[in-house]
Amino acid sequence: MFVLIAMTALGPMTLNIIGPAMPGLQTVYGVSYQAAQSMVYMYLFAFAVAQLFYGPLSDRYGRRPMVLIGLVIFLAGSLLTLIADTIEVLAAGRALQAIGGCAGMALARAAIRDVHDRAGSASMIGYVTSAMVIAPMLASPVGGWLFEHHGLFAVLAIPLVAGIATFSLCLVGLHETLVTRGTNPVRIGGIIVANFRILSNAKYRAYALPAAFSATAYYIFVACSPYVSETLMHVSPTEYGLWFLSLSIAYMIGNWLTGRFSRRIGSDRMIWTGYFLALFGLAIMAWLAGIAALGPAAMFLLMGFVSAGNGLSTANSIAGAISADPAQAGAASGMTGFLQMIMGAIGGILISFALEATKLPFTLTLGMLASTLMAIYLFAAAKASGRLSGRPSHSQ
Repeated sequence: MFVLIAMTALGPMTLNIIGPAMPGLQTVYGVSYQAAQSMVYMYLFAFAVAQLFYGPLSDRYGRRPMVLIGLVIFLAGSLLTLIADTIEVLAAGRALQAIGGCAGMALARAAIRDVHDRAGSASMIGYVTSAMVIAPMLASPVGGWLFEHHGLFAVLAIPLVAGIATFSLCLVGLHETLVTRGTNPVRIGGIIVANFRILSNAKYRAYALPAAFSATAYYIFVACSPYVSETLMHVSPTEYGLWFLSLSIAYMIGNWLTGRFSRRIGSDRMIWTGYFLALFGLAIMAWLAGIAALGPAAMFLLMGFVSAGNGLSTANSIAGAISADPAQAGAASGMTGFLQMIMGAIGGILISFALEATKLPFTLTLGMLASTLMAIYLFAAAKASGRLSGRPSHSQ
């Protein structure tokens, strides 16, 4: 399990560690805040698209070799960020980090599904995620402190060190979990067909699409909260990192509860609980922002409900999605990650432009609230149509 935790944590940790430094990138490279924010969008887009390839390739060639290839790409990207003298080179390095780092997250879920049924997968994903989140949890405060006291180079060195450690660990401790592999060579056309095949599965969409909208609320916050906190609320990078720590703790608690109670309560009920917990926090946050009473303490406290809710819903949604067709667990895992990341990136871009125009925290809360309401609507529609499987059995 420790190997799965390490390979899953690398990508989110690398995303979070640069968050507190984004406003400071304006000074380092002499660019606009929109250009600095491209670090987040470039990472999310690359992370999203690459997962579409890792899934089908791992269904054919195995989980282990694709993870190791991904980690080599991650290390190359990490080296490039360290020597970047322009924002464009830094963005390219971040894109390579995302392309390589997403392999661990996408294929850890597929590896878990290789050896567990649906209910067991939800519990295992919950337990792995609750432990995995420690690294991203510490990334924001560490990144903020390093940037303030030692500069950008120190921040960018952390992913390289973590990547070397993760590669060494996987080289020794990661074993192949895929028993039956595909027999035909994988070509671009085959990858496209595999992804369209899983996307055409109604049961898959019933879990994956609501999960993507739910995750979008979080990614909007990741992309836009540094601007709201540091520019509009005048919070320092170190303080921002410490506030962000509370969200990771809430997410960890939600995932631990998923691991503990998914079998007993049922995956669908856990998903509903997570969605409405997020809705509760965002509704109050939007109200406070609407009356100009939202400060950093209230914003992060209420965002904690969203993080805890995601911890309850995400693992169960992923387990439901990749169980729609166990023979395509890799493709389903990759497509699920793609949908979450690409929609999160698009949502972040739209809300960031709106924030630039309005300079109001209410804009951020409204975007997150709309995304969460869409997740609830889609999941309710799937339930009404009978596409959900209800409480999982041990045979699923």
